[in-house]
Amino acid sequence: MAPAIEATTVVSRRFDALWRDTPSGVLVLGDDDEIICIEGAGRLLWLVLEQPTTMAELSAFFADATNDLSVGLERGVADLAALGLVGLA
Repeated sequence: MAPAIEATTVVSRRFDALWRDTPSGVLVLGDDDEIICIEGAGRLLWLVLEQPTTMAELSAFFADATNDLSVGLERGVADLAALGLVGLA
């Protein structure tokens, strides 16, 4: 089990990531030129990360949504970090 991501942790997109938003999701060019499609709440998370943001700010943003999307937030951030698409500081 991965350690919890602290509320003060800053989450940021990989600065050199090449990506495009499409109707079916965000397409990101990952390591080894692998195309990764981020859909659903993950797509929204990627778009919100236009600027580096703390986990606390992300949690508040997703909790304010019509449906509480903050429930899977930590896992979503951890998954993007495992893919090398976001940094945690």
